[in-house]
Amino acid sequence: IVEFAARATPQEYAHYARLVADAADAGDAQGMALMRAGAEYIARACAALGGRDDTPLCLLGGVAPRYRSYLGGDLAKRVADPKGSALDGALALAAQVPIG
Repeated sequence: IVEFAARATPQEYAHYARLVADAADAGDAQGMALMRAGAEYIARACAALGGRDDTPLCLLGGVAPRYRSYLGGDLAKRVADPKGSALDGALALAAQVPIG
């Protein structure tokens, strides 16, 4: 595992992420546990970042939409389709920060 992690490409990680999500969809206990753990990480990150309860949550990546069913009620309702790249979102948020 350590050797794989040291040399794996993003595409290789993505392949395994899809396998985990597929296993979870099929009812596999370990797959569901990993998806729940990922959703909990997302929830903790959102709480740490603060923000309003109506702020859209745009999850990026091939497996991202599959987390919706693992997120808690209010957080799942906030999931929205991205309207641009992660950089676009970061710049839009930065533009809202008052200067001075």
